[in-house]
Amino acid sequence: MEAKILFDADKLDAIGCLGIARTLMYEGTVGSELYEIKNGEICFGENKDDKETFLKEYNTKLKNLYDKFNTKQAEEIAKTEREYAQLFYDKLAKQIVGAYSSKELLDKFINTP
Repeated sequence: MEAKILFDADKLDAIGCLGIARTLMYEGTVGSELYEIKNGEICFGENKDDKETFLKEYNTKLKNLYDKFNTKQAEEIAKTEREYAQLFYDKLAKQIVGAYSSKELLDKFINTP
């Protein structure tokens, strides 16, 4: 039982706000980008050839932790953390799309003779 509780505590730490911040810091330290744009679309890590980015880390690893808890208490905490994390990632993706779209429009405007 002790191992199950420690496992749950470790995973709860990874999916919470501190876990998100730590992942951002780690990805930056190792030189990963926040996101990747291919063909005008954000890459979320669905393809093996996508770069290692923060968004890929979330979508391929962190997002999958929410269903792997051993205790009811951890499952309940994870539900709330999942809502907060999803809001953060959704807002981040929306802002990336907005920033990228604005950059494309600005580039077109600047480069128009």
